[in-house]
Amino acid sequence: MLYSRRRKVLNDRFGYIARALEHLPAGTVVDGEIVALGPNGHADFDLLQKFRSAESQIIYYIFDILVHENRDLIRVPLSDRRRILGEVVKPNQHLALSAVSDRSAAEMLKFAKTNGVECLIAKRADSVYQPGRRTGLWIKYRINIGQEFVVGGYIPGHLGVDSVVVGFYRGRDLIYAARVRAGFVPKTRREVFEKIRHLKIAKCPFVNLPETEPGRWGQGLTAEKMTECIWLKPETVVRIDFLEWTGANHLRHAKFVALRDDKDPRKVVILLFALEAVYGNLSLPLGLPSPPEILDPMGFAVLLFCFGYVAVQSLRSSSATFTEGLENREPSKICAVP
Repeated sequence: MLYSRRRKVLNDRFGYIARALEHLPAGTVVDGEIVALGPNGHADFDLLQKFRSAESQIIYYIFDILVHENRDLIRVPLSDRRRILGEVVKPNQHLALSAVSDRSAAEMLKFAKTNGVECLIAKRADSVYQPGRRTGLWIKYRINIGQEFVVGGYIPGHLGVDSVVVGFYRGRDLIYAARVRAGFVPKTRREVFEKIRHLKIAKCPFVNLPETEPGRWGQGLTAEKMTECIWLKPETVVRIDFLEWTGANHLRHAKFVALRDDKDPRKVVILLFALEAVYGNLSLPLGLPSPPEILDPMGFAVLLFCFGYVAVQSLRSSSATFTEGLENREPSKICAVP
């Protein structure tokens, strides 16, 4: 059986993955993530919704094992669980194991930022499995893309600004990209409001609004939602960090970083790196190292979610620096129980 972390049965939706797991011994539970790979090798969330027509591009990546032949493994160290996992799982068209690398933390971070990797997850190699708990034994570091955007409107709030409506130029046209609410603190909300309050205009400056649908991630700006907006002369530039561009040229997981007084609004366009992330011009790295037999139990195992594989990195002295400020969040999981 395939279960989501909310215990929803997914066998009907992903029957081909359930069949791919039939070789697992009875009484075995594994943990992983279902990923749809786009033409550029990146995980594609929109494609994942087309789970029937995109069957050939959907793979279940397994990174942990909780029970093996009715033996409870959640108190067994991660390094041992990984060894057992490698002995049990037989990769096939819809099933893969996370790969393992011995690269340094600095190399992995550089690789992640260069190749548009979504995030890094670090786990202690001697850690036990703690379902549903946020502990210091694993941490998550999101790799964001960032660039400047032009503010063309805002939704008011009690401190002046609740969220800003931002976009970029394509020729002479200002193109809507996102509503950004995250990243603000009371001080920056007031600062941004003072910067833009005198720029109010009657007409929306974005040529691609309104949009007909709010979209999967809620970034679409419909005519109904536009009634909440106050429109502005596009003269203010802000720095926005975000996870990725969607297929509709919207930003996912966007957050405000800072005002940019040194940037010309008319020169704010999609950066080349962002275009490559959307249209697939990035090359796929080859020749990943083979898994080591044993991870250092005193170090960290870093899971690098990238292009549909997971690289595991053992860290020692660099772990304190690497983990500083990382987020500790429960990842989305799919568990398979044969």
